[in-house]
Amino acid sequence: MPSEIEMKDFAISNNVIDTIVTSAVEEIEGVAYVMGHNAASNILSLITNKAPDPTDFITSEAVDDKVSVTVPVAVFFGYEFPELAEKIRIATAEALNMQIGVEVSEVNVVIDQLIFPKN
Repeated sequence: MPSEIEMKDFAISNNVIDTIVTSAVEEIEGVAYVMGHNAASNILSLITNKAPDPTDFITSEAVDDKVSVTVPVAVFFGYEFPELAEKIRIATAEALNMQIGVEVSEVNVVIDQLIFPKN
């Protein structure tokens, strides 16, 4: 995956997109965390020297001067997946449009983990 995506008038680092999307999505009730942003798994990867799985991160690409984004998330048990996915799509598109002024063509949501409450 390239470290940046090229738009018509400028380039955007994937790290910037990742930061913007993570900040917006982790505010949504029912989202535990955006994959690749879990402190416990990040510490474990440092200790074991195991490289993180690339599918554990937000990916983005430019398509006709619009951005397509895939957002893998961990969600809490008890929330409806279709409703969460729609909230994630809206939050992602609004955050990217507001911060970098680009239109988002699609937001693919991947519910990658389900977190159950401890009793």
